[in-house]
Amino acid sequence: MLALQRVLVAPFDACFYASNMGSIYFMRNAWWKAPTGNKPKNKVCEKCGTKNNLDIKVCTSCKESLSYAGAMIYDPLSENTNGLHQGVAAFDFAALYPSMMIARNISWETKSSEPTEFACNIKMPQDFSSCEEEEWLYYKTDELGLLPRSVLELSELRNKYKANMKEARKNGDKMGIIKWNNNQMAVKRISASFYGILAYRGFGWADVDMAQSITASAREAIREAAFMAKGME
Repeated sequence: MLALQRVLVAPFDACFYASNMGSIYFMRNAWWKAPTGNKPKNKVCEKCGTKNNLDIKVCTSCKESLSYAGAMIYDPLSENTNGLHQGVAAFDFAALYPSMMIARNISWETKSSEPTEFACNIKMPQDFSSCEEEEWLYYKTDELGLLPRSVLELSELRNKYKANMKEARKNGDKMGIIKWNNNQMAVKRISASFYGILAYRGFGWADVDMAQSITASAREAIREAAFMAKGME
């Protein structure tokens, strides 16, 4: 908690919740004021306008989904990958969601009403089925946005702390190892919270378009990696 407080330069009790940490970090670097944000009393269907209870996931009138697609849902049975496999290799994306924020320049002020190269198809399937639907969101390419810039700044800071920890380990400095490990974990926690608060309805900095752009981009990256791996069989 003390390491979080030092990184954020914030009161101690501001480090209890991700939304507090995110808003403090963003406000320090933004040149606009985020809406205050109020938790909605109903889920309004974008398709038909019907107000639904917050715990309802499908519109009671038109049966449209009231939530955006999240992570991949991999079913070994439908993909025929169940069973024993030999010579298996693990493939892991480093910081998948933060990487997508950077790759597509996803940020509040970079949204574009005109098509750009940084395009996100939010209808990207959650499995490996063919992509039959398209709904595109675009982000500007001219300047790095606040969110990806924040991710990069924290990544650079964390790498610095990890290097210090490595040096402390080399010198047998046990207290130094603990100190720098606490600091790099604090930075990791702040960065990892960015996606969650974007999807937190009612939070001033929340933005569903950005949240679903991140998850859609992540699904696209996973699908492309999987298709490439399948082609190597």
